[in-house]
This record gives sequence, C-alpha cells and structure tokens, in this order.
Amino acid sequence: MEFLRTANAGGLLKMDGISILLDGVCDKVEPYAVTPKAILDELSNNYPDAVGFTHRHPDHFLESFACQYEIATGRKTLIAGDTEVAVDNVRISCFSSRHLGRVEEDLAHSSFLLKGSKTVLFSGDAAPLALKDIQADVLIAPFAYANSPSAIKAVLSAGVRDLILVHMPSVDPDPYGIWDSVRNNLPMLTGINVHIPAVGEKTIID
Repeated sequence: MEFLRTANAGGLLKMDGISILLDGVCDKVEPYAVTPKAILDELSNNYPDAVGFTHRHPDHFLESFACQYEIATGRKTLIAGDTEVAVDNVRISCFSSRHLGRVEEDLAHSSFLLKGSKTVLFSGDAAPLALKDIQADVLIAPFAYANSPSAIKAVLSAGVRDLILVHMPSVDPDPYGIWDSVRNNLPMLTGINVHIPAVGEKTIID
C-alpha cells in the first residue's frame, strides 16, 4: 500500500488498486500545513475512488472540494456517521469516535477502518480509546498517538506494525514543542515502524 500525505492531517491511500482520500484537503490553520495548490489541482482533476472526512474542522476538511467531488462523480462524501461501503475489494467502515480534548459538544467525529490486503485504521482526531478492540496492520493518526504513555499503550495493544503520524507542524517553527515530544517518545513504540511524512511525501508499506 501507498500513502501520500496531501494535507495537515490526512492524505491519499492507495491499496488493492483503489484510491481513498481521507482528511486529504484542508485550509491553513497555524501552525499546521495547508494542502498545496498543485496537489489540490491534481486531486480535482483526478478524483479518488472514495473521499472521507473524519469531521468538519478546517484543518481536516475543505467543503468546496467535497461539494465538487460529489457533483463531478455522483458519489457521496463519507463524513461523520456510522456507515459501511465497499469499493471493489476494499471495505470501508466509518464509525463514530470521540474527538481528542475539549471541543464543541455537538461536533460529530468518525474514524475509518479499511479492510483489504491490509487492515488500516485512520483515526482522524479520535481519542486513543478509538483503538479499543480494534486490530490493525497500519495506523494513520495524529502526533498525540506518540505523545503520551497511555496513547502508546493503545497503539501497541492494537497490534500495529506501521504507524504513520500526521497532523505534525513544521519543524521550525514548532511553538508547542511537538517534534521534541514525539522524538522523545519514539523508543517506547517497540517493534513498530514509525513514519512521519511531510506534505507531498509518500510512504510505501509492503
């Protein structure tokens, strides 16, 4: 499988011959990355087989792209609800999950579980409790999943072999010290391949 990070907190996943964009386009929210225009143009000219968003925060979601995708393809965007769809041999389950930290009480948030030749969990901004009772080969998650002992314990218990960290700010400036914190915690992720791609960078997992 291949994952191209295209936005602050997500990207384009290719597996078993299909492409799925998850939280893969976003506006600028400091200090996090915006989707570059060249990538946005490419996604708009070559729409993925499926598009999903975990929630409507602007660093995860671009409404104009979602509308254009639905008009151009006739397919619905998967967002913040419990549903299951199949795209060829890949089954995509969208399930409700609680957002990390304190947020709006009425915020709808979901995570995605993809089952094909690999099982991939895309958490969005879900609290690590979203991993409870889920086993996955690959986890795509925000830096918070490598930022505390309890989160790391959840990752380890899920049987994850590859962890792709997104929602990372630029190395400089990094006003919250996120990079230092993650680097300090990486040794705790024993036996897991940790990938931290930049926007525009691919991660390939055999």
